Amino acid sequence: MSGKPGEPPLDPWSFVHLGSGGALGLVLHGSWALLALALLVVYEALEGVLRRVKRRGKGIFEYESWSNIAYDVLFGMMGWLFAQGLPAVPVAWP
Repeated sequence: MSGKPGEPPLDPWSFVHLGSGGALGLVLHGSWALLALALLVVYEALEGVLRRVKRRGKGIFEYESWSNIAYDVLFGMMGWLFAQGLPAVPVAWP
């Protein structure tokens, strides 16, 4: 590893992904694991696309290694699993 940001699998953003997975777990309770996983993967793909959009020479999102991306999804699902032990939050769709 070169030591540049976004390369290590674990970084401070891992805890943000843990929290976002937990929030998904409160909204998507029960047998919605595949949808939660799909949303986490789609978000990482969106980050990848927006990383290529340049603003002042830098992408909107920072570089991330494949192992960092995998850990982000893993931590998101860990948050989702943790939230499965908590009561569901009712969501009213308009």
